[in-house]
This record gives sequence, structure tokens and C-alpha cells, in this order.
Amino acid sequence: MNTATDFSSTAFRKPHTLKQHIFDTLHFYYPACIDQKNGGYIHEYYDDGTVNNTHSKHLVSTARFIYIFSVGALYLYLQCRGSFRRTGLVQRSSSARHSFSTKQPL
Repeated sequence: MNTATDFSSTAFRKPHTLKQHIFDTLHFYYPACIDQKNGGYIHEYYDDGTVNNTHSKHLVSTARFIYIFSVGALYLYLQCRGSFRRTGLVQRSSSARHSFSTKQPL
């Protein structure tokens, strides 16, 4: 994640800052967050992005992943005026849908 992001309250009132923060978050987690073995998402990471635990699943964290992937896909769609293939939108939207493939209860 970009540690240079300005987290002051006035900066987060600017749409560009919010969008940049969303994309920084996506780049930090994706694709390592996709749990290919158990379905759903991997939730626990160290500060450097290394996976800490692949077994624990949390409802609130799952909802955050769904939200951030969905919003990221929408921003990419609007930014590129519907050019799905060039932007990686297909991967982001399929990452949001991935949550429904969880093979174990939360």
C-alpha cells in the first residue's frame, strides 16, 4: 500500500484522493487475497503484505473485500468508459464475485 497517501480529513474529501486510496488498497491485496484452496478471501497479512493465516475467515473482512473490489471495478469502468478488457475490470469484478465461492462457513 502507498504509505505516502495523505490521510488528513481534508484530503479524503477530494474524489481523486479517495479513488487513489481504493486502487492502492486493491494493489496491496490483489491477487494474494484470493483463496484458491478454500474459496473466499485470505484475511490476515503482515504489514509487508506477506500472508499470515490462510484458515481464518471473517464476515466483516469479507464484506470489505466485496465492497472494495466492486467499487474498484466501477471506478475502472467509469474511467475507461466501458473498455473492460484493457483495464483489468473483468478480474476485479470476478474478484468481487469470488466471495460467493467460499467452501466453509464464516
